[in-house]
Amino acid sequence: MSDERKSVRGRPRTDARERILDAAAMLLAKRGAEVSTEEIADAAGVARRTVFNYFPAREDLLRACLDPILEDGIAIAEDLLARGGRGSAALGELCGELLRRQGDRIGLLGAVDFAGSAGVEALHRRYIERFRELAGEEVDASTLYAVYRCFAPLSSVVAGEADGPERFGAAMRGLVEGMLKGRRRR
Repeated sequence: MSDERKSVRGRPRTDARERILDAAAMLLAKRGAEVSTEEIADAAGVARRTVFNYFPAREDLLRACLDPILEDGIAIAEDLLARGGRGSAALGELCGELLRRQGDRIGLLGAVDFAGSAGVEALHRRYIERFRELAGEEVDASTLYAVYRCFAPLSSVVAGEADGPERFGAAMRGLVEGMLKGRRRR
């Protein structure tokens, strides 16, 4: 097979799946569910048919984007819990490490309606349980939603910087501290 047939739009075929996942996560985080498969394909530099070859249904694509983020989040949280981590500092560390491992894909957490996302509900519930354990107190849905909504804009600003995970973790720690403090006053 010639080198021309081994590549797609000037890129090796082997990275098409990762490019699709990166493009989907970025576009969904920025614009939400309105993003079309064609837009994802264009951003990934592949044909729309290639997206469907890898991900026959939109839920498959969403699950492939979210599962690694949630699985990493659970593993990081469980490690922090095992080391005795609790409170906003532990939550900040969780967020920073998640950015280090997943890059700006984590912005997707703020753009997804988990209640309507087939196949990720159970994994998301486990992630939320660990998040709440780390907080050391009951974290209500509005606090969690606010934290999620900040993932996309904050992570995209610092993701490529050497100290990005630390800055992101500090920002998230401050956000959670402020929200929990406000909640305690009520």
